[in-house]
Amino acid sequence: MRHRRRNRMATTLLARCSTAGARLAHGLGRIHGGHPAIPQHA
Repeated sequence: MRHRRRNRMATTLLARCSTAGARLAHGLGRIHGGHPAIPQHA
């Protein structure tokens, strides 16, 4: 059961990170008014 709990924690962490990343990308795209998928300055 240890693996299961660890997996669950990892999944939640990953989901949290992914949501944060999407939010950040959306905010950046909104600020720049361009495509979030295409970074203007890398």
